[in-house]
Amino acid sequence: MKKTKPTYQQLENKLKSLEEENSFLKLNQKIFDASPAYVVLIGPDGKVLSMNDSMLQAIGYTIAEVLGKDYIETFIPEQDRPKLIALFAKHAVVEETAQNINRLLKKNGGTVTVEWHGTPFFDKENNLHAYLGIGIDITEKIETEKLSKKSTIQLETIINNYPGGSITLFDKDLKIFFTGGTGYRKHNLDPKIFVGKHLKHAFVPEISEINMAYLQKCLNGEISEFIVEYEQAYYKNYTYPIVLNNKIEYALLISNDISDLKTQEKDLLKTLQEQNLILKNDPAFIIFKDCKNNILRISETVAKMTGLPMHEIEGKPSKEIYPDMADKYYVDDLEVMKSGKPKRGIIEPLITVDGEQKWLLTDKIPYRNDKGEVAGIIVFSSDITDIKKTELALIEAKEKAEESEARFRKLMENIDTIAVQGYSPDGVTQFWNKASEKLYGYTREEAIGSNLLDLIIPSEMKDMVAAAIHEMAETGEPIPSGELALKHKDGTLVPVISHHAIVKVPGHEQELFCLDIDIAKSKKAEEALRMNEDLLNASQRLSKTGGWAWNVEKNAMHWTEEAYRIHDFTPGEIKPGSAEHITMSSECYRPEDRALILEAFQRCMEERQPYDLEFPFKTIKGRQLWIRTAAQPVIENGKTTMIIGNIIDITERKLAEIEIEKSKELLSDLNKRLESARENERAVISRDIHDQLGQSLTALKIDLMSLRNKMTTESIECKALGDMIKMVNTISKDVQRISSDLRPLMIDDLGLASTLEWYCEEFAGRTGLKVELDIEATQSDCINRDLALYRVAQESLTNIIRHANARMVKVSLHKINDNLVLTIQDDGIGISPDKIGSNKSLGLLGMSERVKQYDGKLEIQTKEKSGTIIRAIIPIT
Repeated sequence: MKKTKPTYQQLENKLKSLEEENSFLKLNQKIFDASPAYVVLIGPDGKVLSMNDSMLQAIGYTIAEVLGKDYIETFIPEQDRPKLIALFAKHAVVEETAQNINRLLKKNGGTVTVEWHGTPFFDKENNLHAYLGIGIDITEKIETEKLSKKSTIQLETIINNYPGGSITLFDKDLKIFFTGGTGYRKHNLDPKIFVGKHLKHAFVPEISEINMAYLQKCLNGEISEFIVEYEQAYYKNYTYPIVLNNKIEYALLISNDISDLKTQEKDLLKTLQEQNLILKNDPAFIIFKDCKNNILRISETVAKMTGLPMHEIEGKPSKEIYPDMADKYYVDDLEVMKSGKPKRGIIEPLITVDGEQKWLLTDKIPYRNDKGEVAGIIVFSSDITDIKKTELALIEAKEKAEESEARFRKLMENIDTIAVQGYSPDGVTQFWNKASEKLYGYTREEAIGSNLLDLIIPSEMKDMVAAAIHEMAETGEPIPSGELALKHKDGTLVPVISHHAIVKVPGHEQELFCLDIDIAKSKKAEEALRMNEDLLNASQRLSKTGGWAWNVEKNAMHWTEEAYRIHDFTPGEIKPGSAEHITMSSECYRPEDRALILEAFQRCMEERQPYDLEFPFKTIKGRQLWIRTAAQPVIENGKTTMIIGNIIDITERKLAEIEIEKSKELLSDLNKRLESARENERAVISRDIHDQLGQSLTALKIDLMSLRNKMTTESIECKALGDMIKMVNTISKDVQRISSDLRPLMIDDLGLASTLEWYCEEFAGRTGLKVELDIEATQSDCINRDLALYRVAQESLTNIIRHANARMVKVSLHKINDNLVLTIQDDGIGISPDKIGSNKSLGLLGMSERVKQYDGKLEIQTKEKSGTIIRAIIPIT
């Protein structure tokens, strides 16, 4: 709508009254400089007359740089100019406020999006005098809207491609409101066909029944977690109530596919069983050692050789187990740990617990931690005492020549654990014992006379082995021992440790011998043990359980990978056990909890008491968790040598417990309100029954008696009236009893003590059960508390007459230490313990809930065939 000329006249008068303040531009600056909105004044020629500080700061100019500049050419992006030129052209002839959105060019090349409200001003001749623009920066709003739209699309994409399984939203009628996820594609299903369907029509019956039970609980505010199996797949489900306007409107069901996890659990268990089987049954000597020459784990063969139980070896320094040889063994250990490469074919002496001299052929292999650093070595040793004896026999054979040769041959022939092959310098086989037959599959007849290279040497190794045999024959130096994969008759490869020897008998051509030990089992054990650490780390990640150990004697701390993850620490960032490490980890606990943990740790250390505690926890990155931390001491020779503990992320379980506790409190409050309403309703019904039916029956009795008095005493009608009067009397008593059972009106007037006495006397008269009373004339100042105790007594006596088979009951009521204490004791058959805590014992549960409503407690003492004592205690202060 076009404005009238007084609008311009008002502006003209305003400008004239302010001419003392030095021009229209100065006035405009003073008015709008402090405004947070963007304000610009543009002349009829399109040039800037004024601009406030907010706008100048936003586009990065000074006032001097903008005055006189063409507004559109200087500050408007080229693609936005046509729209603004058309708007200015319209304002040149139409005097009305307009709204538009355009971008402003910043001095640094960026843009700002602004929502403008523009007003033109005209002079006396109706020509455009100036244009005032007031704008609000909506750059952030526009970006937010874009992000919101993008987030909505991303959310739908994420839900439809939820990798864990599926996400489904149900309304209060358990109809599917929205669903999606990869779980449907796994079973070749389109999630869209389920939208709008009721749960029981969407899934197979067995799945529907399980989901329906938990979703019903969810709509009542309960969070649940459960596992279902469908078409050989396992899903872990979570339900969450969705609250809108303080009401639960939807139930969210998240299904995570844990089929792989189930498979991993089975594989891990199988691997651990196989590892234990290997360590128990492998004839090789297997030892895990750390970088400080401590023995971490061993096979049973090592324990048998040393004569010590496994638990007395594992965790001990090597020096304690092999005092004479530990330092010599450690030389090779250090070489392997420094180089990071295996060292094989080491021959080491060992004296057994029986004093017997043994010889071991040892491979030492480094193992690494999760940072790739060498953390220790794995020692694989084979008993080669027989080989050493063989070598001695060979030496003796060289000295005694032909006399010893027969003995040597016999010895070689009878060794069934070492494959021995004798051959000439040109490779022709001359000796082949039974162990060689078993290891390589060739009989002695097949082997002798054949070339060894053709029998057991793989084709790719033939040239190398031929050159080595030639060199051994020329130099007299045996080929170094080593690990090889040689060929079986069936073409498969056999892993062996191969040793070589040369026998020279005077008058005979020198004979070369190869002695091979099958290491297939040891190789399998090595591979299994190498996998074990990765599997254990995976297991800890899945169970969210981190482990730690503190070596008391060495003051050394070790954390597992999961322990670092729970704290949000980076492994290797700080040294475990250092002052910085202890400070950072302790700061994850609240100050008041740190003292409790320190006290528990000191008791564990000094008094050898394990601990198991739960605390709120804040990681160094600010994640809020709940953790459970436990530890126990390791005692050796009466001293605490190590503290071993774990830390478990129990956030999900703790949050669920908190929600459950809140639900319990709400249910308790609701139960209290319902009970109060029920008692009030009972009082009304009881009074109506007592007043209305009682009065009516009394009137009826009077009428019947009056009618009978008018009849002949001997008449049939008179006798019938007498029977009717008796019936009315019986009904009146029933009405009084029903009214009292609903709500004893006398409790309001005479109190709890008198009401209990009356009820117990009436109960004894009605049931014939002997009732002894010890009731103190006392009561609380709350009628609802009195009613709670009265109902406990009423329920207890009813249960006694139904189940206890008692002959006598004692009822007492006393005030003890600001508590009202009601005790009911019978001499019946008692209550079985499994019924006391059973959810099916509704009477006992009801009594317990009544007293809990008033901060009281219910105690039950019972023995079979010795009666029951029920004691209700309610505070009255």
